[in-house]
Amino acid sequence: LVPDSINALSEHFGDVPQDVLAVPSYVHAMRMHFPGGHTGDIPIQGLMIWRDRFDAWLCKASQAEVLDETKMQSFSERSDGVDLFCVKSNREPLHVHSQIMIAADGGASRMVKQIDPPLTDKLTWYVALQETYACKCHLEPGLFHLFAFPEISLYPSAYVKDDLLVMEVVFRLEDKDTLAMSRFKEHLWKRIGIEQAHLVRRLGCRRLLHIIFHIIFLDNRKKAPLYFLRSQAMPDKGALGKQDRSMTEIRVRKQQGDWKMKSNRLIRLLAAAVGIAIFISVPAWANKSETVIDVPDSAVKGSEITIKLTVTHNANNFFHYTDWLWVQVNGKEVGRWDFGSKKPEGSAFTREIKVKVEGDLDIKAKANCNMHGSANEAAAKVTVK
Repeated sequence: LVPDSINALSEHFGDVPQDVLAVPSYVHAMRMHFPGGHTGDIPIQGLMIWRDRFDAWLCKASQAEVLDETKMQSFSERSDGVDLFCVKSNREPLHVHSQIMIAADGGASRMVKQIDPPLTDKLTWYVALQETYACKCHLEPGLFHLFAFPEISLYPSAYVKDDLLVMEVVFRLEDKDTLAMSRFKEHLWKRIGIEQAHLVRRLGCRRLLHIIFHIIFLDNRKKAPLYFLRSQAMPDKGALGKQDRSMTEIRVRKQQGDWKMKSNRLIRLLAAAVGIAIFISVPAWANKSETVIDVPDSAVKGSEITIKLTVTHNANNFFHYTDWLWVQVNGKEVGRWDFGSKKPEGSAFTREIKVKVEGDLDIKAKANCNMHGSANEAAAKVTVK
């Protein structure tokens, strides 16, 4: 759960109960993994939950009527709302009348097809596969790990939840799900020291790579029923071969909702996602931290000199920054600055340190970009007069 969701839940339903949370219960950041072993953390401060328990709690807290094993077949619009025509698992028909209908029945949504038949044909579809393993591994918990390796899959990710390793890949329909997951396992497992891995669960779905948030207003004498159409995960036989498709669960609740606030939140999220995508893709941003040493060529024995270090890096934001700098004299570290996500004071900055001259000095210094690494290991010499 992201912070906006947590705030909305707290406002309307109260605090999320402990029995809904996984272990660890907090996700502190999304860690981006890049080629060369470089990483960058995007702060999140979210919650890790179990969806089935979470949904059950929401239904109870909202007092919504939940119709399990009920399939919606069609709907019709009326001046006073929407009629939903459903059928139960025992083939008994069911009619529901509502002011609001939310089409959240996945990428293969029957409701979306009825509202806008050509829409799904225009969209590019992708398949997602999730595998969960009981195992021992060294993947750091409390983080959502995202791997920027397009040769593996479009969206390989992994995280630890209740001592289970959850791995996900997203791939094009023409790709094979098992091959994409095999590539990810080959890349990840040898890096996290996985042991005694046992497959617990495998899930698949068809979904869009990008979020679709389509709002349709129907003229209803200034009381238009509001339709929220979102792409969400639905079990898909094409992703995993033989798999039972669960009946669409219908949740109907009469509520007004502030659609403007929801739209604005989504716009902010999309803007952030686009910004991150641009950030990663633009070569000008993909630079390394470069270090320059400024010292005198010579010094009198017993005197004290100042070593000035200048670090140049063209970014200094929450996502992309110089995360450390060190300096050595004659093979011994005499100064180190670990910035981490606190960042230095600017994209270009200086540090100074004083040392006593007892003989010739062999000076080395190095700075590191949190994403792209070091451009150089600077070196300088000071000779004794």
